[in-house]
Formats: sequence, C-alpha cells, structure tokens
Amino acid sequence: MPNTSEHLAKVRHNKEMLKFLGEPEKTQFPDWFVTVTFYIAVHCIEALFYDQNNDHAKSHAEREEKLRKKYPSLDVDFKRAYFRLQEQSRQARYMQDRKFRLNKDDCEDAIKNLQIIESECKESFFPDYPNV
Repeated sequence: MPNTSEHLAKVRHNKEMLKFLGEPEKTQFPDWFVTVTFYIAVHCIEALFYDQNNDHAKSHAEREEKLRKKYPSLDVDFKRAYFRLQEQSRQARYMQDRKFRLNKDDCEDAIKNLQIIESECKESFFPDYPNV
C-alpha cells in the first residue's frame, strides 16, 4: 500500500503530465486532461486517507464510500468537487451520459474542482503539497 509521500509523488507526476497537456482552454486532449485531473484528486485523497488513518481504498467505489461515511468532517465542497471530477472522467473514458467528447469548458470545470481539492489538502493536511 503506498504511503502519503508516495501518493504525493504521484500527484506531482500527474501534475507534470497535466502541464504537458496544456492550458485547459487550449489542450488538444480534453479527455486526457480531465482524466489526469481526476487522478491527481484520487492520489490527493489517498494521501489523506493514509495520513489520517493509515487507510487506503481498493477501488473507486470503496473510495466513494469512505468519503461519504468515514470522513464526514471533510468539507462538502471538497467532496462535491471530487465526485464531479469522477463523473467527468467517466464521461471521457466510457461515454457516460452519452457525452464522449469533452471541450474546454469541461477542462476549465475540472481545474476549478481540482483547485478546491488541492486547496483543502494544502491548507489542512499537507503544507508541502506539490506545486508544479
């Protein structure tokens, strides 16, 4: 099971990839932009789980359950942002809700949601959160 620093290293790695994909309004790969953004959030949350309770989710469904029931003190906007990113990532990967092609607005929305998660992680849990 990866520890906090390993999850934060993955955050850093994924943030480098996001930079490579370009600005949200200019990226040629909005599906990957949104998906990478989601996985940055996943590793941020997994770092939090490990840091707080030496805990780890084995699946997306288990992570959802933990966020809802085991971490009630997390801000509602934080949770809402995560679930929105998860939804967008599923749209990009599996054509959920018949929306397969994402656009710059989806990318900008993904960044806004990621910023909510990253802000909370940095302010409340990880002062050394990766700034890439």
